Amino acid sequence: MMTTRGLTYKEGIEALARHAGVGPESPGLHRDRAAPSRARAAWPPDRRPAGPSVEQYVTECEAFLWTRGGVSMRRWLARRGFEDEVLPANRIGADPGPRLLPRGEGLPRRGAGVVLPVLDEHGKAIYLQTRYLRADGHRYDNPSNALVGPPRRMAEVRLPFPAAREDVVLVCEGIPDALTVAQAQYRAAAVLGAGYPDERVAAGLVRRYPTGRLFLAFDADERGRAGAPELAAALADRGESPPWVTSRFPPPSAT
Repeated sequence: MMTTRGLTYKEGIEALARHAGVGPESPGLHRDRAAPSRARAAWPPDRRPAGPSVEQYVTECEAFLWTRGGVSMRRWLARRGFEDEVLPANRIGADPGPRLLPRGEGLPRRGAGVVLPVLDEHGKAIYLQTRYLRADGHRYDNPSNALVGPPRRMAEVRLPFPAAREDVVLVCEGIPDALTVAQAQYRAAAVLGAGYPDERVAAGLVRRYPTGRLFLAFDADERGRAGAPELAAALADRGESPPWVTSRFPPPSAT
């Protein structure tokens, strides 16, 4: 919308909000934004947990993002439109690669990339995706099942400020899209993994948002147009009758 209609980022978000029927104007979108709090320091060498640890890896990558070595990752995030507030709120980090940042078995090691953690209710990293900057056909990597168990299928991102609408949750394809929604001060959940949404995703959404209005904001491509109705059907099959709504988007050629 910024490209085809000449809108600013904020105007684009507000136009999408009106299109989805979640309110044309949200006072929170115009809030003055304070400087972000920087990530916690990396683990001192003599206090690192023994063995591979998702929390340790995320902590060290989180700290590295804000060093001189993390400049290329910060630039990549800035090109995606992410502002500083949403990054520390979700403990986004930078992995310089295994040569510069040693890690245990089971953690991503294909090269430099942006680290996208999945956090629990206390803010501890329990899973992650690393998005490599130089993709060789393998853009994303996850911890091994031996380290963290079965892959996570859903993640909730954190808002840097109070939500503009507590009753609205946008369900997106992937953590980056969910971060974009959170930056606009709407609650967001990310569907993870290469496969289409399944019963586990539907069950997790209903359990996490029993009274929320779920907007399925999938991409306007072949996968997104197939995945949104599939997830809507899985939600309906649960018999929970959650007040979900699917957002229908025009094909890519019309956007």
